[in-house]
Amino acid sequence: MKKRAVFLVTSNGTAFFSLLTSFGVVRVTPIAGVALSFLSIVVIPGVYLSLYFYRKVDAGVESLCRIFFLGIFYAMCLASVGFLPGIGYQQISLAGAFAIVCMSFIFIVTAYSGAGDLKNDLGRALQKRSRLRSRENKAGFLLMAVLFAICFIFFHGSGEMGIDTDAPDHISYIRRSLDSGKIFPADSFFRDGDGTSFDQRKGMWHTVMSLWTFQSGASPEYLWMMAPSFLAFFYILSFWFFARGILRPGYLVILAGIFLILMYRGEGLSWFAEAPYSKNLMQAVFWIASGYLIRYYREGGRDRLIMAAILALAGVAIHIAFALLLVVFLGSMLIFTSVPGWGEMWRRRYWGSLFPLLIFLAVPLFIRLNLSGPEFNEIHIHRQGIMSLGGIFVTADPVEILKSNGIAFFFALALSPLLFFMFSDRGTGRLAGTLFLFPALLGFNPLIGRVMESIFGYLYYRILWAAPLMCAMAVLTAGTALVLFRGRSGRSARIQSAPWRGALKRICAAAILALIIAVPVRFSIRGIVPAVTAMARPAGAPGEDSSASLKNLLEGIPARSVIASDPATSYLISACTDHFVTVTLGQHGAPSDVMAMERLVETRNLFSPVVPIADNLRWLRAADVAYIVADTRGGRGQDFYGVVPPSNIPYFMEKFRSCDKVVNEIASNGGFVLFGVRQDAATLSMIERCRYRDAGPVRCADTGSPAIDLDFEAGGKIELVDFSIHGERPAAGDSLAGSFCWRVPEGRRFGLPLEWTVRLDTEYPKGVFFGKWYDKQYRRVVERRNGVFYRWTARGRIMSGTAFPDQWPVNTVVRQDFVIKLPDNLAPGKYSIRVTVRDIPYVDNRTISDYLRNEDSFSGLHVGDLMIVE
Repeated sequence: MKKRAVFLVTSNGTAFFSLLTSFGVVRVTPIAGVALSFLSIVVIPGVYLSLYFYRKVDAGVESLCRIFFLGIFYAMCLASVGFLPGIGYQQISLAGAFAIVCMSFIFIVTAYSGAGDLKNDLGRALQKRSRLRSRENKAGFLLMAVLFAICFIFFHGSGEMGIDTDAPDHISYIRRSLDSGKIFPADSFFRDGDGTSFDQRKGMWHTVMSLWTFQSGASPEYLWMMAPSFLAFFYILSFWFFARGILRPGYLVILAGIFLILMYRGEGLSWFAEAPYSKNLMQAVFWIASGYLIRYYREGGRDRLIMAAILALAGVAIHIAFALLLVVFLGSMLIFTSVPGWGEMWRRRYWGSLFPLLIFLAVPLFIRLNLSGPEFNEIHIHRQGIMSLGGIFVTADPVEILKSNGIAFFFALALSPLLFFMFSDRGTGRLAGTLFLFPALLGFNPLIGRVMESIFGYLYYRILWAAPLMCAMAVLTAGTALVLFRGRSGRSARIQSAPWRGALKRICAAAILALIIAVPVRFSIRGIVPAVTAMARPAGAPGEDSSASLKNLLEGIPARSVIASDPATSYLISACTDHFVTVTLGQHGAPSDVMAMERLVETRNLFSPVVPIADNLRWLRAADVAYIVADTRGGRGQDFYGVVPPSNIPYFMEKFRSCDKVVNEIASNGGFVLFGVRQDAATLSMIERCRYRDAGPVRCADTGSPAIDLDFEAGGKIELVDFSIHGERPAAGDSLAGSFCWRVPEGRRFGLPLEWTVRLDTEYPKGVFFGKWYDKQYRRVVERRNGVFYRWTARGRIMSGTAFPDQWPVNTVVRQDFVIKLPDNLAPGKYSIRVTVRDIPYVDNRTISDYLRNEDSFSGLHVGDLMIVE
């Protein structure tokens, strides 16, 4: 009874103190404010809800997971109060404090029979510390506290930050939500946000983060960096709960947890540094919901089904991909419960669970889809990360899967048939195998790949997030070890067969075990060191210098000014200041933003040396741009697609410094330069006084040579009129110089940037094992064996990004020079030269030939020959 009174006093005191902090009445350190806010909007409500519905709170994994996710659900419900007119974060905070008082009152009513009991309990609690019921529970709480402290210290300030991450997108949204008082602002980046720029990918977790930030009194950047310290512990527990439902033996759960930390999704520890992202919280919600469903199917319990349904609703409200993952999980369970002798005893509960789960999925899913625009813009429907198998068949590109899931995924996939034969009852292996293989087969199934791509776009390979890879790895590793050390499937202490057969089985099992563990762990350990090093740096180190420089540069200009810059810098400006920008980074804008392409085009034109200043100024005035920021540091790409390459910055600086009557240079800091834009009516007339004259592309001289018949369909028509190599008979290691002559015959609508590919090919030795269908891999083996190259491929931007094809005069032949550095070990001989042109995707698209055949998507058309001498 006394511990209830202690919790009653501390919970109300914490909520009240957090409320005072959010209104600035009480000043605390940022970390104390973040901790108090986390307790008041997540932990304390989660404890109360657990007490109401489960009548107990202990130190068990399930209990702590329940507290956390019920607290998250409560926080989302609390933030939803902001949908009411005139309600902002101040009112939401007051409502949250009032809700805790109400919970306390209900707690008093349900926990005590009379006021005298409460009075006596409070008195005893204040005089003497409360004792827990059992030593086990006390030890459990102590252990969990130690684990939380370890996670807190290890992940302290490790939140992923920097210009090359997704963090500025979310931080900008949180900052704008706080500034506007709206839980779903339509203008987090752009002043002209009118609903078309509302990002329907943002969910209720963003409003919880905004509320968390408001009540803590800290900045959005600080909260983002500190969030992993509070969330990582619960993410690990949620995976433990999930794995424990699939893997009954405890040692398998421990092994799966180790694999999680080492190699999960190809990131391991780094994944926890991304804890604030809604997609990662959604993954943890999926784990706990799936864990409850597996326990419900196996043992029953209506409370587990109700909890899973609530989590289904919360998961979709956090991230729309949750609906996909849960549907895939239910599809896997359909197979498992339908196979005789596998999970047929679960079948009745499985079918009984579908209706409530789908209803709870459908409501938030319908709301989310209803908020989406009628269609996505060109950037978001651009095909990426797809492998074509010829004709209409496509699938997820294995290389991109390798990047996003790590090499362990392919080892598990190759050895997955063994999952169904592990352990004496085989139930554990069958369940892990079904849950792992069904999503994998969906992701790599060419028969439905086109449909999946049309629905989910280039991100449909996220379906693999539903596959419990670490559980599969644990079963494969432990099962193979059992075969190796104990006998077949662990049934016997010795193998019941001839001695030579037993030795052969042990050798094979040892080889498989080494493959399962050695290679993935080697790759993971290689990535762990930089991950730990990054976490050991000061909070926010990757982007701290850029953010500080921009803050200092923009200090003193009017609040909420509209600033034009390259996409990457704009991305960071919106995150670290309260100003609006005119463009954002590639696919980080809203999918339904109808102005997305216009923003990119005008930004590209602003930094282009061939677009007249008058055209730039008309757009700047129409967009109400008051300032321009240029990043002069160079040495890195300016955005995902290279719309503004660093090589353009010197031209931009010369262009606008020559027009100081129109655009005047104000200040510089840390490589960033700030320009002010005149907005008066006389500005356009002053352009005539500018000293800069637009360069325009270099034109090809009329050589009289016939045009090379190259007519590529690369987002429009572009022709290669002439191709030439300067110099004769180069040798390996030389620099090969040449030039293109391009022409756009009918003008061209702006799409994504284009790249050229020049490929040099010569004959190579072919032996008895040569096969045409795998000649690329055969050639690579020969090259490695002989120590020379028989092919060399160079790629580059058309016109190096200084002039896009739609900026060229129609039917004008423009010249582009290039230099290709030949490798030192290029084999001498006669080489054919092939040229092709392609759109530049953010994630490469490939064909099956790109992996196997020399004739692949980069082969292009033959334009000449070249002799490489010794």
